[in-house]
Amino acid sequence: FWGYQRGAALSAVYTVCDVFVCPSQTETFGQTVNEALASGVPVAVPRVGCFAEAYDGLLDRQRDMWSPGDARDMAAAIGRQLQAGGAREPPVVKDWATATDEL
Repeated sequence: FWGYQRGAALSAVYTVCDVFVCPSQTETFGQTVNEALASGVPVAVPRVGCFAEAYDGLLDRQRDMWSPGDARDMAAAIGRQLQAGGAREPPVVKDWATATDEL
Protein backbone atom coordinates (compact mmCIF):
# COMPACT_ATOMS: atom_id res chain seq x y z
CA PHE A 1 0.00 0.00 0.00
CA TRP A 2 1.51 3.29 -1.08
CA GLY A 3 -0.55 5.42 1.27
CA TYR A 4 -2.15 8.74 0.42
CA GLN A 5 -1.05 10.16 -2.94
CA ARG A 6 -1.95 13.34 -4.77
CA GLY A 7 -0.99 15.34 -7.82
CA ALA A 8 1.87 13.99 -9.93
CA ALA A 9 2.49 11.11 -7.49
CA LEU A 10 -1.12 9.95 -7.86
CA SER A 11 -0.89 10.17 -11.64
CA ALA A 12 2.28 8.09 -11.52
CA VAL A 13 0.47 5.38 -9.53
CA TYR A 14 -2.31 5.09 -12.12
CA THR A 15 0.26 5.10 -14.94
CA VAL A 16 1.72 1.79 -13.79
CA CYS A 17 -1.63 0.03 -13.25
CA ASP A 18 -2.66 -2.82 -15.54
CA VAL A 19 -6.11 -2.90 -13.97
CA PHE A 20 -7.71 -1.07 -11.04
CA VAL A 21 -9.74 -3.28 -8.70
CA CYS A 22 -12.11 -1.75 -6.17
CA PRO A 23 -13.64 -4.63 -4.19
CA SER A 24 -15.82 -2.45 -1.93
CA GLN A 25 -19.45 -3.51 -1.71
CA THR A 26 -20.45 -0.39 0.24
CA GLU A 27 -18.83 2.38 -1.80
CA THR A 28 -20.97 5.49 -1.87
CA PHE A 29 -19.26 7.41 -4.67
CA GLY A 30 -16.22 5.65 -6.10
CA GLN A 31 -13.72 8.51 -6.41
CA THR A 32 -10.81 6.12 -6.94
CA VAL A 33 -12.73 4.46 -9.79
CA ASN A 34 -13.30 7.91 -11.33
CA GLU A 35 -9.58 8.62 -11.10
CA ALA A 36 -8.67 5.29 -12.68
CA LEU A 37 -11.14 5.77 -15.53
CA ALA A 38 -9.91 9.32 -16.11
CA SER A 39 -6.39 7.90 -16.36
CA GLY A 40 -7.45 5.31 -18.94
CA VAL A 41 -6.93 2.40 -16.54
CA PRO A 42 -9.35 -0.53 -16.95
CA VAL A 43 -11.39 -1.12 -13.80
CA ALA A 44 -13.07 -4.11 -12.18
CA VAL A 45 -15.77 -3.54 -9.55
CA PRO A 46 -18.61 -5.48 -7.92
CA ARG A 47 -22.07 -5.13 -9.47
CA VAL A 48 -23.52 -3.20 -6.51
CA GLY A 49 -24.56 0.26 -5.31
CA CYS A 50 -22.85 3.21 -6.88
CA PHE A 51 -20.90 1.07 -9.33
CA ALA A 52 -24.03 -0.52 -10.80
CA GLU A 53 -25.80 2.85 -10.93
CA ALA A 54 -23.23 5.58 -11.59
CA TYR A 55 -21.06 3.64 -14.03
CA ASP A 56 -23.82 2.14 -16.14
CA GLY A 57 -22.80 2.91 -19.71
CA LEU A 58 -19.15 3.59 -18.82
CA LEU A 59 -18.52 0.05 -17.60
CA ASP A 60 -19.66 -3.17 -19.21
CA ARG A 61 -21.66 -5.12 -16.62
CA GLN A 62 -20.49 -8.47 -17.98
CA ARG A 63 -16.83 -7.62 -18.58
CA ASP A 64 -15.99 -5.06 -15.88
CA MET A 65 -18.21 -6.12 -12.98
CA TRP A 66 -18.65 -9.24 -10.84
CA SER A 67 -21.40 -10.66 -8.65
CA PRO A 68 -20.94 -9.49 -5.05
CA GLY A 69 -19.40 -12.13 -2.80
CA ASP A 70 -18.37 -14.37 -5.70
CA ALA A 71 -14.56 -14.70 -5.60
CA ARG A 72 -14.43 -16.71 -8.84
CA ASP A 73 -16.50 -14.12 -10.69
CA MET A 74 -14.23 -11.39 -9.27
CA ALA A 75 -11.12 -13.24 -10.48
CA ALA A 76 -12.76 -13.71 -13.89
CA ALA A 77 -13.55 -9.98 -14.17
CA ILE A 78 -9.95 -9.11 -13.33
CA GLY A 79 -8.72 -11.72 -15.83
CA ARG A 80 -10.96 -10.30 -18.56
CA GLN A 81 -9.45 -6.86 -17.96
CA LEU A 82 -5.91 -8.21 -18.10
CA GLN A 83 -6.64 -10.16 -21.30
CA ALA A 84 -8.19 -7.07 -22.90
CA GLY A 85 -4.74 -5.62 -23.24
CA GLY A 86 -4.42 -2.78 -20.79
CA ALA A 87 -5.16 0.90 -20.97
CA ARG A 88 -8.13 2.29 -22.78
CA GLU A 89 -8.94 5.77 -23.89
CA PRO A 90 -10.37 7.70 -20.97
CA PRO A 91 -14.14 8.09 -21.34
CA VAL A 92 -15.60 11.36 -22.50
CA VAL A 93 -16.42 13.23 -19.32
CA LYS A 94 -18.98 15.99 -19.36
CA ASP A 95 -18.65 19.14 -17.34
CA TRP A 96 -21.22 19.83 -14.63
CA ALA A 97 -23.12 22.39 -16.72
CA THR A 98 -23.59 19.96 -19.60
CA ALA A 99 -24.55 17.09 -17.29
CA THR A 100 -27.14 19.14 -15.42
CA ASP A 101 -28.56 20.55 -18.65
CA GLU A 102 -29.14 17.00 -19.86
CA LEU A 103 -31.03 16.14 -16.69
